Order: sequence, then C-alpha cells, then structure tokens
Amino acid sequence: MGAGSLDPRKDVDGFHPLNMGRMLMRGRARAFVPATPLGVMELLQRSGLEVAGRSAVVLGDSNVVGTPLSCLLRDRGAAAVTVCHRVSLTEWFEDQEQLPGALRPRQQEGDGGGSGSGGGGGPQQPQANELQRAAAVLGSSQFESHHLPDITRTADFLIVAVGHPGLVRADWVKPGAVVVDVGINVVPGPPAVEAADQGVGDQQQQQQQQQQQQLDVPYGSSPRYQTSSSYSPAAPSPSACPGVADGDAPAGASGAAAQGQQGGYHVVGDVAFEEVSRVASVVTPVPGGVGPMTISALLSNTLRAARYSSGLLPWWTG
Repeated sequence: MGAGSLDPRKDVDGFHPLNMGRMLMRGRARAFVPATPLGVMELLQRSGLEVAGRSAVVLGDSNVVGTPLSCLLRDRGAAAVTVCHRVSLTEWFEDQEQLPGALRPRQQEGDGGGSGSGGGGGPQQPQANELQRAAAVLGSSQFESHHLPDITRTADFLIVAVGHPGLVRADWVKPGAVVVDVGINVVPGPPAVEAADQGVGDQQQQQQQQQQQQLDVPYGSSPRYQTSSSYSPAAPSPSACPGVADGDAPAGASGAAAQGQQGGYHVVGDVAFEEVSRVASVVTPVPGGVGPMTISALLSNTLRAARYSSGLLPWWTG
C-alpha cells in the first residue's frame, strides 16, 4: 500500500502525492510538509538565522529531506539553492576508492639494467614524473569528486542529509557558514567527547582507579571505559543486523565490529562536528539537533490533521 492510498488529510508524514505536489509548486496552499524539512526550517527561524538573500546547498536529494527542503529554502527567499544529487555523491565515494590505486607509483619497467644516463639525478626524475602524473589524475575528468567540496564551500547554509558518518570535513565548509546536520549514523565505540575526556583525565582516572581498588570494586569493567581508536565504515551497525541488540556484535564480526562489542555504539551525524565547529558559525549536533525538531514537526502535523478532521481548519480542494 503506497502513500497515495492514504487520505491526504491524515498524511502527517507529508508524503502523499497531493501534499508533496502542492509543496513543490509555487503559490499553492500547503497542508502537510515532511517533518524533517519542516523541523529544519523551524529551527533556523527560531534561531534567528535568516535564509533570505543567502546561498544554500543541500547535500542529498531524497524525497524525505533533500528535495522538499530545497523547495522550502527557495520559498523562504534563498538567493540560490543547490542540490547535490546522489550521482555526485556516488562519484565521490567511487573516486575515494579508486584514487589510491591511481596515485600508486607505477612499477618502473626495465629497472634491472637501465640506461647509461643514471647519475645522481636518477631517483629524483621518477619522483617528479609521479607528481606530475598524480596532478594529471586529480585534474582529469575521471575523478569528478573534487567538485563536491567546491560546491559546499559556496554555501552560507549547508544542510547535509546523506547517511555517511563524518563525510563533511572542515575544508568542505565556508568560514562562518551555518551547517545543519540531518544525518543519523550508528557507529561502534563510545562518543568522541567521552573518549576525549578519558584521554585528558588519565591522571584523575588513575586516582579513581586506585580508590576503587581500595574498595575492592572492579573499575573499568563497564564497556563505556573501553574506547575505540578507529571506525571502519564497513562495520555492521545494530540497524543493519536484525536481531542483534545494542552493544552486541553479530557472529563472525571482527575489527571495528569487535570494538563495537566492547565499547557499545553511539550516534553520529554526516558532519565531522569537532573540526567543522571551528570553521562554521553554527553547527547542529547529532544527536540533539534536528532529531527533536523532527519529532516536534510531526506532532505539529498530527495536531493539524486533528483540526482538519474536526472541521476546525478548512481543507482546500482542487
């Protein structure tokens, strides 16, 4: 059963073709707007961040977030709205996989005997050739991923909704920009702040450990004290492993998954929060940023649906 079979007056998610179509068209009355885009716009408005006359980039073109949000930004008066669609994102990920191989030094043919013009400048010449080849590879049409950061750096408002942890780094962001992180990703290990606090307070922990040992209480047995030094995107998350509880790794898991089993899991966004916060003027955290606004927007739509049902609000026709 698709969204089109639902009564549009009860479509609190805002995905009915009638509601979606009216939202995409200019000058049409709107009944319901998808919760996450509505929450993002409400968050900007209530934070006193004016979109009108500014440039905006939406990273991601999903029907749930990217597409409706671009229309809301347009109608709010943004001077330019750029949507980075999934093709550009796919190119980015593919290029990151192919780039190391393309930049790997080629095997020098005929290194055994070589020509008579070796001399002292021999080792430097191949290195210079490799640098020239690397520059040619990066500038070729084969690798288009460099366009993606170039686009995001033009944004006064950067909204990221991709579903890839830590995709947007500091060099992707225009200084002073507003960055809204919509992504929700479950990764193994404790939160970064908790791990950092553990590294900074080693001496305090040692003192606490001595005190706990005096009390014969096992210290550090909790998974929250076992940090994960790295994160592998290939590691399975609880959402990707049906029937696996949080903190448990699926059978046969290794590497980061094993670290996740020891250190649990935590939620991060699509933006590398710590480094981007040093460049941007505003960055929404994950969790605690767009998520609560999405819930509030969904409740607002639910209340609106109740008003339509009771006749307190007239339902538009045509």
